[in-house]
Amino acid sequence: MIGDFASTWAAAGQQLDEADALSRVVGDGFHAVVDGIMTSLTAMEGKEHWGEKTPYHAFYFDHIREGFPQAKFIHIVRDGRDCALSWKNARFGPKHLYVAGQRWQAYVEGIAPIAASLPEAQFLELTYEQLLGETDVTMQKVCEFLDEVYEPEMLSFYNKKQWYPTDRTNQENLSKPLMNDNFDKWKRCLTEREILDIEAGASRALLANGYDLHGNGDDISATRRFAIKYLLHPLYRFRSMAKNREGHGFSLNKSAVYFRLRTRYWLGGR
Repeated sequence: MIGDFASTWAAAGQQLDEADALSRVVGDGFHAVVDGIMTSLTAMEGKEHWGEKTPYHAFYFDHIREGFPQAKFIHIVRDGRDCALSWKNARFGPKHLYVAGQRWQAYVEGIAPIAASLPEAQFLELTYEQLLGETDVTMQKVCEFLDEVYEPEMLSFYNKKQWYPTDRTNQENLSKPLMNDNFDKWKRCLTEREILDIEAGASRALLANGYDLHGNGDDISATRRFAIKYLLHPLYRFRSMAKNREGHGFSLNKSAVYFRLRTRYWLGGR
């Protein structure tokens, strides 16, 4: 597994010291190996703690907490219309805005039972808009939650040429100061129809999280839902994938690793 992980990161331009990672594995099982790998990478960067921020892993919370019972979780809520716009332009995620709205709502509503199951010392929720508008105060709160000392230099991350596995656009953004105006972009960049499509899929969670609706939040017709699910969204996904040459190699490598791990699991080589 460590070798599989190393090959995935190598495809993204980062190296993992496999021997060091193996030496840091304490215990048996999948979680121990993950911790060994992440601890090794953390040490390479001169850090003491590691974090992971794949949103989809929220759906695997029980499995993650089973292996890391003391882990702390930070949930950042962002306006679903801005999230949908971001997905539309990204190399990953849903490409039709109605589907994007549904996906965002599923993520946000899926967090409620997670928050209810954790003590206050292990769960912190804040909004993306707070992070942009009240950066110092919010970061102090985050650091206090993580038992870390807040330093203003943390906001000068763009001065550090630190590698991060992401696409070219995000790499460019990481070399810039915090974009404090990076909210309500949906008001400037989306059409009326696109906004209503998102709200049709996400109105319940938007209202529950304090975001006012542009329209009335009515769902779309069953006929249009069918067309989006089976015609438009697959077409938009295919078109996006065809343009994403940069991510093809990395995605193929990840898929190969996934199938190797699944095959071992099926054959009993856990």
